Amino acid sequence: MLLAAALVGCASDKNSAALSANTFATVTGQANDLLMPQQIITGGQLAAAVDANGFPLPGSLGGFTQLVFPVALAARSTDLYIADSGSRRIYKFDLITQILNIVPGETARPWTQIQVGADRSLFVLDKVDAVIRVHFPGPLPGQPTGQPVRVIGDPAITGSLDGFVVGSPDGRIIATDRLSQRLIMFSPLGSLNGLGSPGWPLHSPADNNLSALGSLANAGRNLYAIDSLCRCVVMFDDTGRVNARIGQGELLQPQALAADQSGHLFVADGADRTLKVFLHGKLLTRYTVRALRVIEISALAVDGSMLYLADGAGSRVLTFRIQTPMNTQSGSKQ
Repeated sequence: MLLAAALVGCASDKNSAALSANTFATVTGQANDLLMPQQIITGGQLAAAVDANGFPLPGSLGGFTQLVFPVALAARSTDLYIADSGSRRIYKFDLITQILNIVPGETARPWTQIQVGADRSLFVLDKVDAVIRVHFPGPLPGQPTGQPVRVIGDPAITGSLDGFVVGSPDGRIIATDRLSQRLIMFSPLGSLNGLGSPGWPLHSPADNNLSALGSLANAGRNLYAIDSLCRCVVMFDDTGRVNARIGQGELLQPQALAADQSGHLFVADGADRTLKVFLHGKLLTRYTVRALRVIEISALAVDGSMLYLADGAGSRVLTFRIQTPMNTQSGSKQ
């Protein structure tokens, strides 16, 4: 049965469409499926001006603004951040009110990466300047107005940052630096340390050449990184030790990934255009883009029990609730 069928006709030009669990279960005939579709987000009502805490000012709401080409996602609670390279904007989307507002001072590009901290701070990786900018959710003590921004990283030291994650709840940042072939760790205050001592080189004969690491994801004490050489996902512990290689022989061209606290690892495979789901390192199931009713998977993000999927070419974002099936079996959704 198609997961896609639950999504037919749900997008609207003016509103994101909520999908009921009953509809999904009836159409697919599989109420215990891993992914339960929730919303299709094509845009939102744009707030032209917001206060220091990000709330729309009176009279500031405009018309419906359409997403163009979302390339990166980050979520925390009711806040969904969308980097839209088509409009060159980073939006904050309220999942309850369906209101968009523009993150000031940022330009979304095809390579933009974003994360959200436990305190709802937005982290934006600027690959051009090799720094990470942090947008705090509200005024800091001594700064009664405005949304302060902190710049983390020295381009002379960090070189070429490629991907990053923000740890929770400690707030540490781990980024891949291809120039120095290291994973770089920043403290919450922005000081820089190599992961390990005196730094953890990504290229190591004992580790079968880890210099091709790209996108990162984390869940709990585990860190996951796409390794384009082995066509797999490498799992590290919080000390930088390699614990496992996931998806060897099953992944062809891993491009985006996300992980949850239950051991699920979601990987977008660009070669066969599927979303592959691993549980504790083993392939659990896969969804084709046809089953998901998307054109492509351009980004993934997880927050709690929610999976967020960006369809750049389809100009939208889909949300799914991650279920815990009573009887989990490997399979595929065509």
